[in-house]
Amino acid sequence: MTQATTSTRSVDRRRSRRPFPWSIALPFGGGVAVIVVLVIVALISGRSAPVADIFLTLVILCPLVICMLPIYILFVVLIGLMTRANRGLNGGLRRVGKAVDSVEDGALALTGRAARWTIGLNSAFARYEKLAHRIINPHHPADKP
Repeated sequence: MTQATTSTRSVDRRRSRRPFPWSIALPFGGGVAVIVVLVIVALISGRSAPVADIFLTLVILCPLVICMLPIYILFVVLIGLMTRANRGLNGGLRRVGKAVDSVEDGALALTGRAARWTIGLNSAFARYEKLAHRIINPHHPADKP
């Protein structure tokens, strides 16, 4: 076996390994750390019975963390699915964007031609409009020199 095939295999192994899911492990570890800190604080504080605080932590907070973990995992999975859907829709949405751009270009060209035609038409009839205005309203102060 040559050095090149050995290095290629190690690169392939590194690529095939899945990265550690830190987005799940860190919050879970943080929750466990909060529970440990609460137990330590309950043991150190002298205001109430430490056994009651420990049981409160174990009976209320631990099940709460355990019950919330599936909801958290569900949200992480949904975010991953939304990312995948976003990547999948990207090509189709770009095609739709190009089609909309081409329709917009056609509409702008059409309205530009219509605007040029109406400006030319208004220019051609401008002298007749002034004459018609003088005939219809002969005593208008704007018509007097």
